[in-house]
Amino acid sequence: MSDGDILRLLLIILGMFLMPFISKKLKIPSAVGEILYGIAIRNTLSLTWHNSIVVNFLSLFGFIVLMYMAGLELDIKALKHITKKDAFVFALYFVVIIMFGFLMTKELEKPIIFVLVFCVTSIGLLYPVLKEQNMINKPFGLKVLILGSIGEIISLFAIIIFNLYFKFGFSVESFVKIVQLGVFIVLSILFLKLLKLFLWWFPHLSEIFLKTGNTTETGIRTNFLNLIVFVFLSNVLGIEPILGAFISGLILSLSLQENENIKTSFGIIGNGFLVPIFFIHVGLSFDLSAMMSLNMIKDACLVVIIIVLIRYLSSFVLLFSDFKAKEVLIAPMGTSFPLTLLVAVSQFGKSFGVLDDKSASMLVLSAMLASIVYPNIFKSISAPLCKC
Repeated sequence: MSDGDILRLLLIILGMFLMPFISKKLKIPSAVGEILYGIAIRNTLSLTWHNSIVVNFLSLFGFIVLMYMAGLELDIKALKHITKKDAFVFALYFVVIIMFGFLMTKELEKPIIFVLVFCVTSIGLLYPVLKEQNMINKPFGLKVLILGSIGEIISLFAIIIFNLYFKFGFSVESFVKIVQLGVFIVLSILFLKLLKLFLWWFPHLSEIFLKTGNTTETGIRTNFLNLIVFVFLSNVLGIEPILGAFISGLILSLSLQENENIKTSFGIIGNGFLVPIFFIHVGLSFDLSAMMSLNMIKDACLVVIIIVLIRYLSSFVLLFSDFKAKEVLIAPMGTSFPLTLLVAVSQFGKSFGVLDDKSASMLVLSAMLASIVYPNIFKSISAPLCKC
């Protein structure tokens, strides 16, 4: 490792250490602070970043771990408490959002990837907001969390479909890839179910796969093995490895639900080290002219407005669920700050070749704006429900 790489790594680690404290003072999400830190050091220090093998690798690995955690941390237990009617209505809500997303993309004459931009949903910020408001165990908070979880699952599978479309178009090969992926997921779930049954018969072996806190941390090693196997196989299938990481986390969460220790321990590694490097690297690749250009700022604000607009236009669907009328006026705001997935879409767009650096930077700016503005609005309008 060269002296330059050591210096770059030192600066990134310094940012990882400082930004949670600074972000808390500024009352912004830590991920936004990390992106801003990356922008700052890129534009104030005379260092080149794009050719750093160490930083680029750690950023990519951080992205992979982020997507794995997105699948692993979905609250599958919470989904079990939802009625079939609500499950159908919640899924329909996002189908309507996607329809409006297509309509807005066509009207604005934007690239097709903007359907994802307008529609993606993530619970990465929603969960801590609900927890902060002491709503996580209340009926409304639980319903919003379930709504967001269903939206995140639909969003990530939509990204997979778009990935296949950008690579193969509407073709037989694309259909074959979807079938291969479906078969692969089914076989993986069956394998993990058999593993769960095996551990039920031989519980003393469970620590090899699930237990953390032991000297060899076999549970963490199992997670990384699961992650890398899926990344490799998704690459063989011609699917973005990062999406394979999400699928592997989701399948583990579906199949081995007694995995709280793993979620916690893996989250320490992910959120404590690898994921912040990814967000700082996003800032390092940010085109600062996007923040200096009035047109770019207008575009970013337009994206932020459309994200919440199409959710409220679709909210009539929620009237057919167990949401009360006043809750229907609040719930769409809770699904309108998809920071992690919106940043992910910007990076996918660049890798697909459908977004240039300025457009990707504009989307990162949109993600930051939405994650600063909308959580605070959600807290304000949901505050009366906290007293119930």
